[in-house]
Amino acid sequence: MLQVQSANSSIFVNATFSPPLFEWQGVAARFFDMIHGALTPNITINPRDFSAYAGNNLGDVWARFNFFGGNSVVVLTAEKLSIEFPNIAPTEYEMALRLIGQIDASFPTKFSDRRYNAIQIMVYEHAHIFSGSPPTEYMHRYSMQQVSNISRDIGAVHVPSARFSLVGNDGDWRASCMVETSEYVPNALFLHFDISLLKLGVNDSFDSKFSRINRISEACMAALHLERISASQ
Repeated sequence: MLQVQSANSSIFVNATFSPPLFEWQGVAARFFDMIHGALTPNITINPRDFSAYAGNNLGDVWARFNFFGGNSVVVLTAEKLSIEFPNIAPTEYEMALRLIGQIDASFPTKFSDRRYNAIQIMVYEHAHIFSGSPPTEYMHRYSMQQVSNISRDIGAVHVPSARFSLVGNDGDWRASCMVETSEYVPNALFLHFDISLLKLGVNDSFDSKFSRINRISEACMAALHLERISASQ
């Protein structure tokens, strides 16, 4: 196993629900109250961090909360709750997950007339190679001779990458996993995991959902012969 350590990552969560929010009057206020109640114990919330847009098309209507006025957001649309934490440091990862969990748990309370259908978590991560060996050494195992031959013929260089997909036996989840050399962080790999839980129970907690997602993520890491280690190790 090649040990890697996160340099930075981005987390994107999309939770779809039904039925859609056809009647939008008062929805933004319910969403704002949900966010305030879920996050106030942990962070300071400023009223100017809330915004809403009411267009003529239901697909364009949204309510939004920006964490500290920055790029991390929570967005509610007619059929989806989205949470985005782009470019977070390893020290911020646990806090991001805790906030996601609090928002996820609060939605069924404030919107008890709606039910989660599926949840998707996408993680983009630049991970340092802990041993210090160059990424090309690890990525060579994914090199394809036919592609290398063609690359030479056209004056190019074959840069290997790997991607595979998994689907649960019962069709209750699916995952797409990818690794390639990082273009932005020296001596690092770029990982992209896209995992969706497609069948959710009414009382499924965020911890149970995240536990399932984490097991799938770890299986993907093992399939890629990678082991993630924390900064304290």
